[in-house]
Amino acid sequence: MKYKCPCCGCYTFDNKPDGSYDICQVCFWEDDPIQLEDPTCEGGANKVSLIQAQKNYKKFGACEREMIPHVRKPTENEYLIKYFYEELIMSLITMSLPAEEQNDMIGIGCTGDEILQDFSNSYIDRKQFYLDNNVFDDKRIQILDEFDRFLNKYDGHDENFYWDIEQLKSNPLWEELRVQAKIVISQVFGMIYRIEIERKNELVDGKLIEHTRRKLIEVKDEVP
Repeated sequence: MKYKCPCCGCYTFDNKPDGSYDICQVCFWEDDPIQLEDPTCEGGANKVSLIQAQKNYKKFGACEREMIPHVRKPTENEYLIKYFYEELIMSLITMSLPAEEQNDMIGIGCTGDEILQDFSNSYIDRKQFYLDNNVFDDKRIQILDEFDRFLNKYDGHDENFYWDIEQLKSNPLWEELRVQAKIVISQVFGMIYRIEIERKNELVDGKLIEHTRRKLIEVKDEVP
């Protein structure tokens, strides 16, 4: 299982950042429990605070200037792990939202169909990549596989089931999906997240094109 470095955001840690004192090879941040608890704390395993280290990484690619000779760029797989991992989380978050928020998150398109397809794209299509790169342990893969089998009950319904906002609001199947998606987020990721969304519309050759940018935000490090 890979865990996210709190400094650079790359999934380089083999242990969850909670005081393991592992060192990220991308930014050379050393996991310090006190600095993780208080991002403004200076000293300890790292001379600078976590907040300053994050700024430093964006500026010159290392948590501290003196660590520049020791760092390396993220590998292609590390880039992909970060992108795929966060896309999967966002697909589950969207499933867990109330109908109006789901509709807003999807934007143009069939909301019910899109939220189901997003999970398939983010997990089923990329499952072998997750396995090859040890992104999830066996227990978490089993949970995600069981959730995928649960989604079979959402196949083969009439168009209104997927398109109609009232169906998304009131059909017990959609409410069951929200509950189950929250459980999976808790069991697999152990975090509470939200999504920031920025949407822009552009007229191209007489056609309205929608551009959507989503950003995953960690709200809490553990689910109660």
